[in-house]
Amino acid sequence: MIKVPNPNRYPDKVINEKLAKLRTIPPKTGIFKTAAKIDTAQVNFWQKQQDMPKYLDKLDRTEVLPDTLVHYYNQNLKLLDYTDALCVIYTKEKESLAYSKTGFWIFRPLDLPSYEISVANLMNGPVRFYENGGIHDSRSFLYEGYWAYEKIADMVPMDYIPLKRK
Repeated sequence: MIKVPNPNRYPDKVINEKLAKLRTIPPKTGIFKTAAKIDTAQVNFWQKQQDMPKYLDKLDRTEVLPDTLVHYYNQNLKLLDYTDALCVIYTKEKESLAYSKTGFWIFRPLDLPSYEISVANLMNGPVRFYENGGIHDSRSFLYEGYWAYEKIADMVPMDYIPLKRK
């Protein structure tokens, strides 16, 4: 997934300048010294601009080869490094109906079948991981999509030992 600037959003500098100008109380004008009115439609427009996302996600359909992402760190650890976000499409299973009713789903192109789609955002890269797939620092990723819905609850530290029931 590539993050591209939102073409429908003005830059922060312009938005902040416009809002600051519109929010200042106009001086009293005219013979009766009445205060000028604030244009609430303009204020609403610039507030909506401020709320718009700065970037949009664009799906790059180029296949990514694992050896371009994964490198050896030492004999026990490997490194995973990339820019933007990594979109993972699991083609052996369709998304469940229960998943589609949650807030975890992500938008997909209309021509893409309803396979399980996840997005892994690299928070602190590069990420070190073990041969068995265990991640050295679990805060290195932010998951979206199907992994956020299903997999995170199943992850526990590698040295986790459940308490014995009495």
